[in-house]
Amino acid sequence: MKNTLDALKFYFVNLLRVGLFWMIWMQFLRWIFVLFSWQLIKNSGASLSDLWPVLYHSLELDLSTSSYLLAFTWFFLSIHLYWPKRFLLKTIHFMIMIFIVLYTLLIVAEIGIYPEWMVKVNAKAMEYLHQPSEILASNDAWKSVWQVVLWLSLSVLGIWFYRKVHQKYSLKIKVQRASVFTFPITILVSGLIFVGMRGGLQQIPISQSESYFSKYEIVNDISVNSAWNLAHSVLNNQLIENTNVFVVMDSTEAHQRVDKLHLRSKEPSHRLTANAKPNVVFILLESWPADLVGVLGAEHAATPQFDRWSKSGLLFTQCYSSGNRSQQGIASLLGAFPAIPITTLTDHPDRMRKTPTITRKFNEDGYSTSFIYGGELRYGNIKAYLLHNEFQTLNDVYDFPQLPQGDLGIHDEFMFDVFLKHLNQQSQPFFSIYFTLSSHSPYDQPANGFVNWNDSEDPFHNSVYYTDSVLGVFFDKASQTQWYQNTLFVILADHPHQSYTHRSIATAEYRRIPLLITGGALQEQFRGKNYDQICTQVDVPITLMQQMGYDYSEFQWGNDLMNPDRPPFAFFEIIQGFGFITPDGYISHDHFNGTHLFNTIQNDSLSQQVYKNGASYLQVLFDHFNRL
Repeated sequence: MKNTLDALKFYFVNLLRVGLFWMIWMQFLRWIFVLFSWQLIKNSGASLSDLWPVLYHSLELDLSTSSYLLAFTWFFLSIHLYWPKRFLLKTIHFMIMIFIVLYTLLIVAEIGIYPEWMVKVNAKAMEYLHQPSEILASNDAWKSVWQVVLWLSLSVLGIWFYRKVHQKYSLKIKVQRASVFTFPITILVSGLIFVGMRGGLQQIPISQSESYFSKYEIVNDISVNSAWNLAHSVLNNQLIENTNVFVVMDSTEAHQRVDKLHLRSKEPSHRLTANAKPNVVFILLESWPADLVGVLGAEHAATPQFDRWSKSGLLFTQCYSSGNRSQQGIASLLGAFPAIPITTLTDHPDRMRKTPTITRKFNEDGYSTSFIYGGELRYGNIKAYLLHNEFQTLNDVYDFPQLPQGDLGIHDEFMFDVFLKHLNQQSQPFFSIYFTLSSHSPYDQPANGFVNWNDSEDPFHNSVYYTDSVLGVFFDKASQTQWYQNTLFVILADHPHQSYTHRSIATAEYRRIPLLITGGALQEQFRGKNYDQICTQVDVPITLMQQMGYDYSEFQWGNDLMNPDRPPFAFFEIIQGFGFITPDGYISHDHFNGTHLFNTIQNDSLSQQVYKNGASYLQVLFDHFNRL
């Protein structure tokens, strides 16, 4: 009897010590994140007093995560009750030390990516692990070094702390085999661990909402357990392979709502160009937000050249990005395929290959087509998508080894020269795209110091100013060529980026991006004019195909911007839901938590209709994605 009691005491003490260790370690690493992200927290408007409630609100998800990790300890300790072999304890300790290293790596990774993405590590972020060299290249070398040092240092500290409070204790004590009659106790403990995993006995299991309490998004993100969040995101990512996780209403109603949002006419109401076959050139601006563009009302502007050239073009003042990553923007622009939550189209080659693209339309019409970039196109599986587009010329950094390079690729001033030379050699008509690079981290452009706003995003601000300056030089030169008068330029961003405004990525204001159509082929009546209706990237290819007289019936999404009767709206994805922008305001909605992150529409009835339109759009979009 005494042996059984000693064995049970050893059993419970070990479980409690391990569980307590995880709760302490998770909380400790959370405040390490706070320490390294303090400037971001201040930029959001939060103060230290806003963070103290995290200690309480984080407990439930921490307990749930600790319960999952404790399950491994329970399994081996339960065996140890009846077969007390020392190697079982060593196995437990080894696994816990592995978990310490991995959990610490996750926190350090979030310290690194949060300033850039303003989201926690999730399934979409994990997809970037397929290109580790690209991740390293986009990070300053010294940042990569100190992040690795931080990870190793914290891992060593965590292992030392664990060994101090628990491992030595468990290995020093010798216990005898317990009676088999204690088996129901181990089953009861497993039930308690399971209850801890799901966050209690309530009908609906725990979710991230349990940790949400603040009006500041970053504070809520700090409160949410990182491992729980990542596991939840990965599981949701697996779910979409087989089912539509965004169903909220009857399919017929959802399709009827979406059909009303897409109004297409046989002929364009207004012709942007009188030319039958103009050259079409896209300048895709890496990460440019409207908050830095002077002509879009920026409080602090970094785009004098864009502003200058907007006076000779048609400026779209209410254009919004579909997603928040480059591959999402490119798929929206070339395939009129909106960004989707959880995953991206380009990471599903089997589905991607079944989508139509505007490039193929130009190929069929006898255009020379090309895509030029100074970085590596494999990032985000972009190269696979561009090959699917069947560009006749596809160049990236490896095609220009002689040009000066930064950590991520060739700087824009040199690539604009390459692009201009390329256009001079193209046979007309041509459809060509240049994707800028320098406004992507690590912002190591050869010229700096333009902007000093005493803001943490000043390196990014300077990179936009740099790209804008060489964009102006490019246009000054291009306007002197013989092909310019027959060319329509479309200049727009692939997605926005955090700026001095430090907006939440779930707001419409954050998602607003520049879009300008200019060039010699633009009709005089549109020069120096503004287009003030709400629109999005997926509308651009539809508009162009309508202008060119192409059949675009296979493109399900997007509207012709030259059709004055089209419903003005913009859809954008967020990690777990959608945003939907209308002239009356906007809603951004977290589907899995069932909450509005932002709702600027005062009228409850109208707010409900906007929500239903956005929810139906996402539901039908995922139906479309799953059918591909």
